[in-house]
Amino acid sequence: MKALIANRAMLVGLLAASVFAGPAVAEPRLNPTKMTCAQVQAAIEDYGAVTLRYSSQRVRNLPLYNRYVSKSRYCEFKKAAVPTSVPTRDRRACPVKICDYRDIREDGEFPPFFRF
Repeated sequence: MKALIANRAMLVGLLAASVFAGPAVAEPRLNPTKMTCAQVQAAIEDYGAVTLRYSSQRVRNLPLYNRYVSKSRYCEFKKAAVPTSVPTRDRRACPVKICDYRDIREDGEFPPFFRF
C-alpha cells in the first residue's frame, strides 16, 4: 500500500513539473559572415537571442561563437546586454549586444568589455 501511495505521489510530482516547465526552444545558430549586418540584427531582434559562429580574423581556422541578445531580459541574473560587434558579409564590425556582468562603476558606466 505504501508503495502505491509513493508511486502516485511521484506521478503527481512529475505531472506538476511537466505543467510548469516551459517548452524547450533551441536558439538558432547562424554564421554572420554569410549575412548582412541588417540580417544579423533582425535575426537577433526576432529571436531575442541567437548563437553566432564565425572564424577568427586573428587566428587562422579558430572558430568563435557566442550568444548574442536583443535585450537584457535574455541575459542571466546579474548580467546585462552590452554593446559589441561581429563581422558580417558587408561590415567588418556590425554592432550587436552580448551578455556581461552588471558591475557598474561609480560614474554609472559599465566597465570596458574586453575581448581576447
